[in-house]
Amino acid sequence: MTIVSSGQVQYVSFGQNITSTTVLSGGEEVILSGGETQYSTISAGGYQFVETGSLDEFSNIYGSQYVYGSTYGDTVYGGPSFQFVEAGGVAVGDTLYGAGLSEVLSGGATSYSYIGSGGNEQVSSGGFSDQTTIVSAGAQTVYSGGLDEYSYVYSSGFLNVDGAAYYDTIESGGIESVYSGGLAYAQTISAYGVETVYSGGQDEYTTIYGVQSNFGATYGDVVYGGPSFQFVESGGTTMSSYAYGAGLVEVLSGGAASATILGSGGLETVLAGGAAFGTIISSAGGETISSGAYEQIGEILSGGVLTNYGVAYYEAISAGGVENIESGGFGYGQTLGVGGVENVYAGGVDEYSTVSGVQNIYGESYANAIVGPQYIQNGGIGSADTISAGGVTVVSSGGVDSSPTIGSGGVEYVSSGGVVSGPTVESAGYEILYSGASIFGGTVSSGGSLEIYNRTVPSGVALSAGAYATSRTVGSTAVLAGGIVDLVYANVLSGGTLHTFAGGYNEFAVISGGGIAYTHSGGLLYEATILAGAHDSILAGGSSYYTLISSGGFETTSSGATAYTPYAYSGGFEYVSAGGVVSNAQIGPGAHDTVYGQAFGTFVSGLGASEIVSGSGVTTGTTLSAGAVQYVGPGATANGTIILAGAHTHISGGGVASGTQISSGGFQSLSGGTGIAEVVSSGGVLYAISGGVASSTIVLSGGHDSLLLSGKGVNTTLSSGAAENVESGSIAVNTLVQSGGHQYVFSGGVASGTTVNSGGIVTVSSGGNIAAGLTINGGLVIDNGNIGAGQTVGFLGSGGNLKLYNTGGFAAKISGFVLGDHIDLTTFAFSAGETSAWVQNGTSGTLTITDGALVEHLTLIGTYVTSNFKLVNDGSGGTMINDPPVSAATATTTLFAQNAAAMGGHGGGFAPTTSTTSSWGAAVTSALVPSGGTSGTA
Repeated sequence: MTIVSSGQVQYVSFGQNITSTTVLSGGEEVILSGGETQYSTISAGGYQFVETGSLDEFSNIYGSQYVYGSTYGDTVYGGPSFQFVEAGGVAVGDTLYGAGLSEVLSGGATSYSYIGSGGNEQVSSGGFSDQTTIVSAGAQTVYSGGLDEYSYVYSSGFLNVDGAAYYDTIESGGIESVYSGGLAYAQTISAYGVETVYSGGQDEYTTIYGVQSNFGATYGDVVYGGPSFQFVESGGTTMSSYAYGAGLVEVLSGGAASATILGSGGLETVLAGGAAFGTIISSAGGETISSGAYEQIGEILSGGVLTNYGVAYYEAISAGGVENIESGGFGYGQTLGVGGVENVYAGGVDEYSTVSGVQNIYGESYANAIVGPQYIQNGGIGSADTISAGGVTVVSSGGVDSSPTIGSGGVEYVSSGGVVSGPTVESAGYEILYSGASIFGGTVSSGGSLEIYNRTVPSGVALSAGAYATSRTVGSTAVLAGGIVDLVYANVLSGGTLHTFAGGYNEFAVISGGGIAYTHSGGLLYEATILAGAHDSILAGGSSYYTLISSGGFETTSSGATAYTPYAYSGGFEYVSAGGVVSNAQIGPGAHDTVYGQAFGTFVSGLGASEIVSGSGVTTGTTLSAGAVQYVGPGATANGTIILAGAHTHISGGGVASGTQISSGGFQSLSGGTGIAEVVSSGGVLYAISGGVASSTIVLSGGHDSLLLSGKGVNTTLSSGAAENVESGSIAVNTLVQSGGHQYVFSGGVASGTTVNSGGIVTVSSGGNIAAGLTINGGLVIDNGNIGAGQTVGFLGSGGNLKLYNTGGFAAKISGFVLGDHIDLTTFAFSAGETSAWVQNGTSGTLTITDGALVEHLTLIGTYVTSNFKLVNDGSGGTMINDPPVSAATATTTLFAQNAAAMGGHGGGFAPTTSTTSSWGAAVTSALVPSGGTSGTA
């Protein structure tokens, strides 16, 4: 056994194998290339250097170890004890505990490490760790730019991710934390394992048998078995999660879940303040929307159940699927397919849905299109429903149907104890009342049928010519035609109806719950108040001014109608039908504006406020403030929207946003939709995902443009301080990077036709791609990706800089390389032995740079000679290629050759001239004049 004391150094040379050395404080053991050691003990204050090509095994490190070569089975214990795995170094099977620290630096790697109590492994940028075991208060931290794979974390072990972690397993008691900028990919969270994804962190394709808390973003996770939980916390988003086998996705206030799939036994609960988009509920899956939460554009398949206490928009219920709208729940624009079931319980509301399956109304149905069976049960209320061919509405005892329209082929049955009020029975429609049923008012058009058994036709029913009524006794009828109504301070109570006809002026009306106000062509409604459960309908040719729509109130602006400056607040609804127009609407917190027609100058503000632009709807000049959301659906258009801090717009596939202004803190997502000529201010964010296209975008200083998941940006301009992220699967076309702007092309992303001006930067990460070439107009291009053959990198003027980190991925031609431009071969270590050689081949040639074993061939368009190129140190040890100044004689010769090649012989050839003076006294220096041509100055 050898003891190395303070001030002593033991060198282990090539071919030596030293065993059981003890290095005391101040001593050193240096293992040179080809040397080996086993069972060394490095005491506190001692040093061991494992140089490149050497090996150390089974050593105990209480001091410091620097690994440039290889170690196996070492133990790092106690504080201060350090292992530094340097560039090129590899540590295999090492054990860390008792405050022992292993730091994996750039280019270093560890494999099969075991981190026990108090042990700590830190993986720095460029470092790599593989198949680490972390237990009992041991910890591994993967910093930004670092990579960890296949680690195994359990029993109070900690994995902290600021960089990237792939394929790790978090067992019972293990904890993984993914911080801002970190990425966890394809993890396995076992039962009682915990993963937390913090704001700015990302997790993808993880399988969760334990618990995941998400404050950042997740994609494609699988939640399976009980107890397994995915909690989407405030600020968190999850996309395309799949839950089954008792797996639960819970969306808390401020969280959002998109495109979740709920399989057999899978559950999703959306709590107050949470949101879900596009959930698919399949057999034996279930989703619950709590009061204050909402779901949008979901699908309920056979065996799936949606329980709704909040708000659900545009759900599709297939055969065998069930939606239950509970008390306080609200359904809007649902599509109930044949064989599907919707139950609207007391206190629940369903509006503007299409009913082909079975709809049971114990609460309220409004403006639904009935083409299948609808049952209005005891306590249920139907309002303004349309019953078309194939549709049948049955009003049971205790049920009420108000203002239904029974179209051709539609039928309504009213049982004993049931009530129908103000029906419109069109040609070939049928209204049938059984003994004990009641009817109030209504119109039966020519060809329509009203059948009443064992009672009279009451007053207020208008029978048009050709209408048919059958009863034992026909009582009086009231038909109003051509009348003018002039009402002031009308108070319409529950069940009352207010009509304002041509020439009528209705001022300060108050419409109470259950009351309805109709403004007909030529009528005017002024400063009406629509209370909860009331409805204000502006018909074609009618108009309203300054309507106040309170919580639960509803204003509909029909085709050909106009509403001026309505104000909806706290759950009020403004609905603009196709062909209708609303101007200067004010949509307050919790209120909703749905536009199928046109809206001008809308102001949407406050938490829960929304504007939904659907069908062929068009909005112009909408302003969104904090908490407000705008949804633009397929075929719809939003022009000139202003998005203030805390507001958000969502443009779906087929939707268009034009001239949007995104202010600081504002957010727009083009999820398959198109944005045209948008301006992103400092702090604003624009995302183009899932086929979304951003065209002619201007990103101002501090603004952010991200292209994600098949997103596309066209003709984007990046101002000083602006940034554009081109993520995997996305493409940026014809981006202009101004001074201070920065375009990032990440792995899998494509930038096509980019131009980078002086002061601008384009960074192409590993795996990123340049297509259709790029133009360097004095800017900087940092290329670690791929610029393939067939492309041209064009220098435009001087001052451009092309930094190549991946010369193997660069096969493009280079044009316009002149004095002041630079090509930086960062991987070629600058030395005096480097050489450059130029071979001319027609109008282009090949520049060959040789640095020992490294050789790079660059194709340049133009005519040069070897002396045109100068190799210099780039300041970081790499090799920079410059085009140095040349002598006047060389300049003349070179200019002549370049122009001759460019002209290709046109004009009969070239003849060089020397400096002379024209007849006007102007100097002509080294001009190139085509043979037979003339040269002169003015």
